[in-house]
Amino acid sequence: MDEANKYFISVGRLEYQKGHDLLIEIFKKFKEGGDTDWKLLIVGEGSLRNQLQSQINRLNLKEEITLVGATTDIKKYYAIGDIFLLTSRWEGMPLVIDEALYFELPVIAFDCETGPREMIDDGVNGFLIPVADSDRFVKTMTAIVQDDSLLERLKQGCSLSIEQRSDTAIFSKWNNLFNQLKK
Repeated sequence: MDEANKYFISVGRLEYQKGHDLLIEIFKKFKEGGDTDWKLLIVGEGSLRNQLQSQINRLNLKEEITLVGATTDIKKYYAIGDIFLLTSRWEGMPLVIDEALYFELPVIAFDCETGPREMIDDGVNGFLIPVADSDRFVKTMTAIVQDDSLLERLKQGCSLSIEQRSDTAIFSKWNNLFNQLKK
C-alpha cells in the first residue's frame, strides 16, 4: 500500500447482494471527477471475483482498485482505510459497519431496507444514500474527500456512536429501563 494515497475500503463477500459491481461503477465516476490520490480496496472473496476483476480491467481501473481477497488480518485494512463504502442491495445487520466505526472510518452506505440505517447516524458518522443512487453516492464521496473538517467531524462521530453502543452503555440503558419498570 502506498502511503501517499488515501483509501476507500469495502469489506464483504464478492456476491451479487453486496453490490461490488455497483461500487466499481461508482468509483469510476468518482475518479472521472479528477481525484488521483484515492484508491479502492475491496476485501473479501466470492463467486463473482473473476467477473469483478474483468469489470475493473474493462474500465481501466487496475491501478485504482484492488480486490484483496480473503484475509486473516482485516485490522490491517481498516487501519489504512480512510472511508468505508457499502453498496449492498440488501443487508441484515452488517457487522462491517461496526468494525469500520470502531476504526473511525466514516461510512457511506446505500440505505437498504434493513441494517445501515440502524447503525449510521446520517451526517454524524457517515451518510445514507438511496439504494442505487450512484450520482448521490459519488457526490457524497467527493464532498467528504474535499472537506478535511467534515471528514474529521465524521471520524469523531464514529467514536461517539461506538461509545453509545458499547456493552457499558447498553447495560446502563437496560438497567435504567428495569428500574423504571420496578416503580
